[in-house]
Amino acid sequence: MASLDAAERHQAEAARLRSEIEQLVQRARLLLHGDAANKPLAPRPPHPRRAEREREMEEALEKAEWYRREIKRMRQELENRDRHSQMSNPWDARDKDPMELYNLLAERRKELQQLQRTSEGLEHAAEVQRKAESAQSAVRPEIEEQLQKAKAEVEQQKRLNVKLQADRLKLSNQRKTIEEEIRKVGSELRSKAALLHRKGPTGQEKGGQSVLEQLRREVDILRGALRQDERKHRAMLKEDSQEVEFAAAHVQSLQKNIEEREAQVAKLRAAIGSEPRRESRSESKLASSDNG
Repeated sequence: MASLDAAERHQAEAARLRSEIEQLVQRARLLLHGDAANKPLAPRPPHPRRAEREREMEEALEKAEWYRREIKRMRQELENRDRHSQMSNPWDARDKDPMELYNLLAERRKELQQLQRTSEGLEHAAEVQRKAESAQSAVRPEIEEQLQKAKAEVEQQKRLNVKLQADRLKLSNQRKTIEEEIRKVGSELRSKAALLHRKGPTGQEKGGQSVLEQLRREVDILRGALRQDERKHRAMLKEDSQEVEFAAAHVQSLQKNIEEREAQVAKLRAAIGSEPRRESRSESKLASSDNG
């Protein structure tokens, strides 16, 4: 009779443990998968520790499932022992040991309590994770807007840098071309000045005037080209103040060089104009001496 009471107590204890394990399994599934009715329409972004939490939940579910199978096996074993005890001698202690079963149930109860504490910790971690995800989703639009603005500024800066590099290369090529033209004009001026100095007194004024006219036309053409280049440079480099200042300084240096060339032309013109006057004076002196 006492063994039957102990078996009934063990069966009741096993049923209670099974109900507790089923409740824990339901709570773990609810924490892992969530409520289908309360799920948001848009998918949440993955949290860094979500995979770890899901793995712990899966382990807890596997452990709870193992406990359920153990309780089912123990219940079947109790039923088999009850049927066997009814068929055999009820006073045989070797067929059924209530203390051994009680110790096993106590051990399973301890493990179940440990699993319950683990489940509570996982539930707390899941709650913290939900709060963090809600806070992250609340701040997300502002951060996304700032990120898009930063990306747009970076792309604009990249395009501006590419344009500035192209303008700098174009300006460098144009500067080299203009410097080459200036060197050519300077060499022509020097050669023509040397030619003027080598010529005799006769026909110098006419040749000097034609040379000066040609030099003036070349200087005018060079000025027009420089003004046109200056307008092009200002149009191309109006977004970059440093490049504009560099172009302005370069144009000023070119203008200064042109002024120096004009001064040289003026000196040549003065030299050409003074030589006929000297010749006329020498001829008048010779004529007066002949008359005397």
